Amino acid sequence: MLVGAPQTDRVSGSSNPETELGATTNDVPSGEPHPFEFGDDCKTLVPKEHHGRSDVPTSRFNLGADTPYVEIVTMLNTHKAVLYDDVDEQPPQGWDPTHTHGYRCFVRAPIRSKRHIYGMLTVDAPEPGTLGETDAELLSTVTTILAAGYAAQHAASRIWPSLLVVGSE
Repeated sequence: MLVGAPQTDRVSGSSNPETELGATTNDVPSGEPHPFEFGDDCKTLVPKEHHGRSDVPTSRFNLGADTPYVEIVTMLNTHKAVLYDDVDEQPPQGWDPTHTHGYRCFVRAPIRSKRHIYGMLTVDAPEPGTLGETDAELLSTVTTILAAGYAAQHAASRIWPSLLVVGSE
């Protein structure tokens, strides 16, 4: 479903641009950052480091052909952050209301360069309406900077799976 071709070369042991993520996104008011990267299959977004929450995020987003997560695919392809003010009132596509999430609003933004999609970053908050458009704009800025780190590491070591955006070469 994603517009891209998998890039699966992987090398272990290199530094990770997410290492600085907690310090960078701690400035987002009342939010907890959670990065998702592509797994080895280059179609499933899996949670990586998490900050501010005692439980580890468990959501995995398979973005293959029959994905229920079309909103995530659209967000990744359009390079725009998406704000969900209250997931109880307006749940995103694929949302499981039976799963305890611990938050009521969140913003997600793609981690991508012009040529590669590396994943997404979400910031959530326990109360509805806690995050707003300003937070979405800030998260977009953070993910643009984060993508530069991914791109540098990707070019140097091919450590992260990514999707090559079709028509970008």
